[in-house]
Amino acid sequence: HLKTTTPIKEIPKAIKALSLVVSGKQLKNFEINQKTKAGRIIPMELNAAPVYQRGKIVGSQGIMRDVTERKQAEEELQASKDYLSNIINAIGDPVFVKDDECRFILANDSLCEILGIERENIIGKTLGESLPDNQMKHFLEIDNMVLESGQENLSEELLTGRGGKILTIITKKTRYVDGQGNRFLVGTIRDITERKQAEEEAVAYRNFLDSVPGFGFAKDINLNYVF
Repeated sequence: HLKTTTPIKEIPKAIKALSLVVSGKQLKNFEINQKTKAGRIIPMELNAAPVYQRGKIVGSQGIMRDVTERKQAEEELQASKDYLSNIINAIGDPVFVKDDECRFILANDSLCEILGIERENIIGKTLGESLPDNQMKHFLEIDNMVLESGQENLSEELLTGRGGKILTIITKKTRYVDGQGNRFLVGTIRDITERKQAEEEAVAYRNFLDSVPGFGFAKDINLNYVF
């Protein structure tokens, strides 16, 4: 009977399950593929228990149900999650989502890269243990303000990134509320460190030129020096 209803690759799994039951253990939600009369392979879920007679195990009894639709739904859901994950990770700017306790529940590849922290060390945490206290206090203040008010916030901030490098970033944070009323913080980051440095250098250079007596210059529309 086992060979007629169970695919060859699944027979060792079926024997192991049967051995567990006849040894006195119960099986709950045990998944195994089975063959239909037409020879089609379908996923089944087995719940089984030993049968006792006068204190001794004399057999087993159980219920199997077809879980094809459930498995298909799970696969479709996973495919949808993978699709969304691939899109988010393709975004060049860091993207993140936090719960209402300011813990990360989503972090794209760019966020992991800018922080120099693996994703598994970001998810479920606030990063209070990884960032300087003054930065963390500022981030949490903005997070809680957005979560409470629902108003979008755009801030220029300092962030300690990979290797301890201090970055200048612009962070946009918004609130999302799902159908169950759960609040989430959705954020994006733009690293403007190089632009900021260039601006500061330009200001310093202009200040230097202004300090030189009798020095002047002009530029044409293409920013080329004309004298």
